[in-house]
Amino acid sequence: MHSLIVQGRQYFEKGLFTEAISLFSQAINANPNSISYSNRGLAFYALGNYEQAKFDFDKAVRLDPNSAAVYSDRGNANRQLGLFAEAIEDHDQALRIDPNFALGYYYRGNVRRSMGFHAQAIADYDQALGCDPTLILAYHNRGNAKRSLGRHQEAITDYDQALRLDSSYSPSYYSRGNAKNSLGRYTEAIADYDQAIRLNPNSSTTFQTFCNRGNAKLSLGLGQEAITDYDQAICLNSRDASAFNNRGNAKYSLGHYTAAIADYDQAIRLNPNGSTAFQSFCNRGNIKHSLGLHWEAITDYDQAIRLNSKNALAFMGRGRSYMALGHRQKAASDFNHAQMLDPTVG
Repeated sequence: MHSLIVQGRQYFEKGLFTEAISLFSQAINANPNSISYSNRGLAFYALGNYEQAKFDFDKAVRLDPNSAAVYSDRGNANRQLGLFAEAIEDHDQALRIDPNFALGYYYRGNVRRSMGFHAQAIADYDQALGCDPTLILAYHNRGNAKRSLGRHQEAITDYDQALRLDSSYSPSYYSRGNAKNSLGRYTEAIADYDQAIRLNPNSSTTFQTFCNRGNAKLSLGLGQEAITDYDQAICLNSRDASAFNNRGNAKYSLGHYTAAIADYDQAIRLNPNGSTAFQSFCNRGNIKHSLGLHWEAITDYDQAIRLNSKNALAFMGRGRSYMALGHRQKAASDFNHAQMLDPTVG
């Protein structure tokens, strides 16, 4: 039975999770115990089968109620299943068993981040680092929590520390790039995105890294370089509206109006009510206004206003198109409404 667990762990470490599950199942059949169930639970967890992982961790906890690690493992499965209260209780129990269990604080912090309780999460990461000051993930996720609170410079300090401990940890380059982007430090952000892509070009965040690097380049007026990044992002995921919208913005900035309209068209087709659709409609309306297609522009501004009636830019744009068509009363109404929403527009 012991050899089955050892072989299963070897498969697990190689990423052969299905093969590991087979061996752990044989071990359970031979001698059901906490170690076999917890190992099989970890393999199911690695495959994203959180229900089965939770089932195995339940068994492991019943067989060994004094294992802090097993409670935290079940807490992680509960978090993935959206059972946040149960997850917190599991990590609390792990910490009652072992108050110096750094991972218990770290995992509980992750649950609290998932719940949007970023300040509480930071307190947990502080506790984790008090127990183990070399825990890279705690620095990284504390940085993420601080960034969620708008504390970007503090977040950068945490990412710096994570990278001092492991200079090859690509997620911290990506997240530090995002923090620098938020602070307008675009050149530094681009350097971090470069590193993130170089270290792990197949990361789950690579699509967003290309998008964010493109955004930073566009902010620096490097429209053509930004387009190259958005092209790369679209190669990775051609179903995401934001990449087409942002590439449209870059083409718009370069005066490539027809190509920009095509990108806005695609962004709107992919997600006509999404977070980027307002900008796609507004900017497509701006281009059509510039091309003298005022009624088409008005239709786009109408759609933008439907999505967000609190943004002054769409009213201002529609007012300009009405003015160009000689509809002065409608134009004045839109201009007045835009000024009421934002006295700085005009």
